[in-house]
Amino acid sequence: MALLLVRRGIHTSRVTESTSPELSPASAMPSLPSGLREYKRSSTFTEATIPAGLLRDHGTKPGVWALIVIEQGVLEYTIEEPLRTFMLKPELPGVIPPVVPHRVTVRGPVRFHVEFLAP
Repeated sequence: MALLLVRRGIHTSRVTESTSPELSPASAMPSLPSGLREYKRSSTFTEATIPAGLLRDHGTKPGVWALIVIEQGVLEYTIEEPLRTFMLKPELPGVIPPVVPHRVTVRGPVRFHVEFLAP
């Protein structure tokens, strides 16, 4: 398993990268497979502008991974399969595997966006 440094403006985040799209141990953040490229980026959302759909279970399309990138504040991220919850912050982005149900919960002031990745 390698470490992928994702560069965004003046911030560099550490995200685990593996050669397999399998999930990490049950308590760990999923790992990104190698060879992914960003093809789309959402707008920046805040606690006041977050779309309602992100607050309930939803998933990405088959083959599409995503990163929840926190610009400021914290955001709770829950993955349903297997069930685990993370408090995301600027130095800890959320890795979203393809089709896995997940949701976010606002816990205070936050600014974030989502980057969509595919081979």
